[in-house]
Amino acid sequence: MAQPKVDPLLDSLVGNYRITRKLGSGAMGTVYLAEHREVGKRIAVKVLAGHLTDDSSMVGRFMLEAKAIGRLQHPGIVEMFDFGVLDDGRSYYTMEYLEGETLSMRMHRGRITIAEVQSILDQVCDALTVIHAKGIIHRDLKPGNIFLALKGNRRVIKILDFGIAKMQSSARLGNDPLTSMGTVLGTPVYMSPEQAMGENATISGLSDIYSLGVVLYKILTGQYPIYGTAINEVLSYHFTHDAIPLRDFNPGVPEILAAVVMKSLSRDPKNRQASPMELYFEFQSACAGLPSDLSFDATAIGTPAPSASFVGQNLPRPDSDQWNVEISGEGSLPPPPPPPPPPPPEGTTGSVNGELSPTPFNIFSAQGVRHWKRRLHDHPRWAYAGIAFLLGMIGLASFLILRQKQERTASVEVSVETVLPGKNMVLTPVQKKSENLRNKYIIKTNPAVVSVLVKMSSGTEQTRSTPLELILAEGESCELHFSLEGYRDSTITLRFDPGIVVREIYQDLVPAVIKPPVAPQPGKGTAKPPSSKGMRHERRTLGDGVL
Repeated sequence: MAQPKVDPLLDSLVGNYRITRKLGSGAMGTVYLAEHREVGKRIAVKVLAGHLTDDSSMVGRFMLEAKAIGRLQHPGIVEMFDFGVLDDGRSYYTMEYLEGETLSMRMHRGRITIAEVQSILDQVCDALTVIHAKGIIHRDLKPGNIFLALKGNRRVIKILDFGIAKMQSSARLGNDPLTSMGTVLGTPVYMSPEQAMGENATISGLSDIYSLGVVLYKILTGQYPIYGTAINEVLSYHFTHDAIPLRDFNPGVPEILAAVVMKSLSRDPKNRQASPMELYFEFQSACAGLPSDLSFDATAIGTPAPSASFVGQNLPRPDSDQWNVEISGEGSLPPPPPPPPPPPPEGTTGSVNGELSPTPFNIFSAQGVRHWKRRLHDHPRWAYAGIAFLLGMIGLASFLILRQKQERTASVEVSVETVLPGKNMVLTPVQKKSENLRNKYIIKTNPAVVSVLVKMSSGTEQTRSTPLELILAEGESCELHFSLEGYRDSTITLRFDPGIVVREIYQDLVPAVIKPPVAPQPGKGTAKPPSSKGMRHERRTLGDGVL
């Protein structure tokens, strides 16, 4: 049996840091976890892939990524520490190690409330503002490059992977050897139209606005705003068609909110929001008045026709690095193909052999209404027969319900509404009740056993000892007062955070400073006893203090 291949970098040293394990790999390189040999601090080390070492353009792009991160100082941007070359000739740089999950992982984990979307968008737009102010365009914004990091009791959003970032200063000088005209870089489903066309000389920060709009579209609908089953089709759709209306996939999204996202997806960059913060403020304004527990989940949305998630195709996952493409050289970008074939008729999806197969859909959705209206128009006799049958079934159901009602001692109200297939049905999305969100905090201290006074926001108080566990429901908070003889008292505040499920908190108590007794000075003899007046004064002072 062949032995598994051992990574030669494992257990090796990069400066004073020892590489302990592999965190992940992508198209350009691999990221490792490393620990300082003495103090134990953990960092992440990104190493350029070995087969790219001889490619000067890729080495230059790797260095450009390090320079881009090094120029940026913001809590929402991953921090870089060092850059260098390993003994085997591969370039590397070190950066802060983050604990948490990507936005892509969060989207797959479950429902996302509108309040959580606003919080994420706020921090991403704030970081993008700094990035654009430094003359840098990210060009690869997607859920996989937005990281939800845990910093103490707070969740901080970090923008990752500046591997294909563009410095606008080089574009103004007309000298950008790494990204020439006609070169396409990035993840196709999140590319802006100008990025998909390879217009690198004129691309601006508005391209990142478009990519961020695709991220919001994906969160709200679980789908992408384009059609396509191959890279060329996806690329061409961006610059030959407008984005698919968001409410075609999820009619439950309020119109004013959908309009903000669709504006960011305009084919003409001038029609998009002018800055990241303008996008955030418009999104925030559109959310005003919506319940904070309104949530979105792709699995709860009926399958649209046709599906924008590459139905029936054996293709990589859209967030996979296999979708990261580079089409270089003059004329290498395929000429815009004729407009892709029109989407399959409603109620069907395309298959690999070109045949159409029916797609299940909800008859009460907007698509179902359109389907039945068309069928009724084409076959009026069948329509009349169907209506008669439907009315008969409704009458029978009403008779059975009334009969059961009469037999019961307790009255039960039954409401039956006649719905004709030919009638336009307007559906109001039903907002599900808020999920029972909970934070679980595990409190540990040094020393191990400390008295803790727990004051809840509801007004209740109780005294407990560490270690202890606390459960906070949505909207709750509490204060913890730590006290132990010989140590200084300390206080911390905990608040409910929708991004936290279980969190451990360690509180170190500081020893109290005890002043040593003052020794009598040699040669001075014994101290004189205080005068009686002083004694009276001392007793009076003590008495006043007690009273």
